Amino acid sequence: MGNKKSSWVWQYAKKKENIALCLLCDENENNEFICNGGTTGSIGRHLTAIHSMSSNTREKRRHNSGSDNEVLNTRNNCESITDNFNSQAITSSNTVDLPIENAKKRNKMNTTADRLLSSERIEEIHKALSKMIAINQMPISFCSSPGFKHFMNVVEPNYKPCSTESESYITIICHTIDKQWIPKSFTLTTHEVDERHTAVNIARHLEKSLVEWDIEKKVIAIVTDNTANVISAVSQLELNDNMEKSGLTCAAHSLQLAVNKTLSDDEIQSILMKSSKIVGHFKHSSIAMKALEKMQQQLNIPKLTLLQYCKTRWHSSFLMLERLYLNRTPIMNVLSDRTITVSSIAQKLEMLESEWSVIEKLLVLLKPLQALTTLFSGELESFVSMVRPLIHKILTSHYEHAVEDDSMMERFKNTISYQLNTRFELIWNEIVSARHIASFLDPRYKDMDYEPVEAREIIRSYVLQLIQSSAPTITNHNEEEKNDFQMSNVYRKYCDTKKKLPSS
Repeated sequence: MGNKKSSWVWQYAKKKENIALCLLCDENENNEFICNGGTTGSIGRHLTAIHSMSSNTREKRRHNSGSDNEVLNTRNNCESITDNFNSQAITSSNTVDLPIENAKKRNKMNTTADRLLSSERIEEIHKALSKMIAINQMPISFCSSPGFKHFMNVVEPNYKPCSTESESYITIICHTIDKQWIPKSFTLTTHEVDERHTAVNIARHLEKSLVEWDIEKKVIAIVTDNTANVISAVSQLELNDNMEKSGLTCAAHSLQLAVNKTLSDDEIQSILMKSSKIVGHFKHSSIAMKALEKMQQQLNIPKLTLLQYCKTRWHSSFLMLERLYLNRTPIMNVLSDRTITVSSIAQKLEMLESEWSVIEKLLVLLKPLQALTTLFSGELESFVSMVRPLIHKILTSHYEHAVEDDSMMERFKNTISYQLNTRFELIWNEIVSARHIASFLDPRYKDMDYEPVEAREIIRSYVLQLIQSSAPTITNHNEEEKNDFQMSNVYRKYCDTKKKLPSS
């Protein structure tokens, strides 16, 4: 039996996995078309409508048909082929030999694929796509997904989404407080950074954006992530004398780094990997998932789906382990049922009693950190004044060593204590930071019992100097009364308005 005849479209296209690439299109045009399983309908319609190619206009290929010379010759002959095809199409349209179905397809293609996009139309689609991504909070990678490409190939075959894989952007968000002391945030700018991400270049972009918004003299602090170049860029800014330049890295990001380092322990990683495989098994097996749901119902356990963890979001590890532990019995019942789970898979996924014990201990250790992450990630309830008091509280309440601790728990407590003390600079170094000031001005933490005794008076004196340097001169009071009045006025203002401080 002879080999299956190759489609005519492969004279003008090449296949790359499930994508057909048109060889007649320029590089800046949309030349990618879906060809799942070797189907040629999409690329065929493109060749017919855009380049006027069809099986009727096929020419015999030379011996080296895959060479660049043939493609070049094909491009040069497009005009003559187009004329021949058009004349054939006109002649055929006046006869009864043209199938009705083909006529409908050609009319449909005339409304979409044969329309060349103007630069204005492309920009209009770019803006609409950007708005959709922003409103629906979708990742930029959505633009390069096969589903989106297929959709756009139907709607606008000549549209080629812009790629952002190799592009870098900087985003500046402004946090402020309105007249009712309610925190607000606004995105000031998101623009491309096409040079090296050095501290000097980042500082220049920051200053330029703040000047454009005419707020360079109003910025009192800049919160960043923990990357060295961004921190250095903020320290180089010369906007105003009162701006805080240190001690304000994002608390949620700092906590993420601290917990990630703690979870890198070999024993903990082994548990996380095995737990992830169990979740993956149920996610990919509809039979196992249905059996799990049936088992949950029989055991009168709430119907809770298993959750997979994401390495870039540490608290997803806690949520995965918590959901596994709640479903421990139905999970093990399903894995031990040979009518549902084969022996080879069950052996790989079997969780020993000692491993379940480790999960139970990890849930206890991670619970305070999970609650703190949720609090720090909130936009309206998370204030910089909370950071030092709360970090100090969980260290003393949950991570002090106990006699009953095993080796894993000891390592966990040692690592998390070191990471939190280091990243949040909890050890007093005689430098008053913005977090010290914010906590002292918050009536809930004004006693500073979370700080060393020797640090408290230094912080009070420093804040008093700030008030004296910024408050108007008060007359008819001696020096001591003046100080008392100024300090009480600050507290009264915060209490009476139920103050809220800037986001951490």
